[in-house]
Amino acid sequence: MASSATRSPWATDPTTGPVRRVRDVAPADLRDKQVGLFMRDYPYDSVMAAMVLGQAYAYLLTTMSHRGEGLGLAPGKLVDIGVHMVILDTVAYAELCEKFNGGQFPHHRRTDPR
Repeated sequence: MASSATRSPWATDPTTGPVRRVRDVAPADLRDKQVGLFMRDYPYDSVMAAMVLGQAYAYLLTTMSHRGEGLGLAPGKLVDIGVHMVILDTVAYAELCEKFNGGQFPHHRRTDPR
């Protein structure tokens, strides 16, 4: 198991506990922008786009919280689309990493040859 020094502060803070909602992570204007881009690029309504993005943030925060533990986490196909929506806005993604990953910026690495 990883030491607490490698874990994200939000995962171990006894006062605030884990993040439970996307609105706790991304400001409303960023969420609205990402939902709009999702709907522009994929055939989903705002409800589905918001749900996928919520799961994308959950995946990213989970991987940040467990970095270095070798768990082999990977999102499903639909959530992966949402992950790409988040990480392609590199400024917002860097801010997310600064706040929830100790400033470490996990890079996107494709490992599945498909």
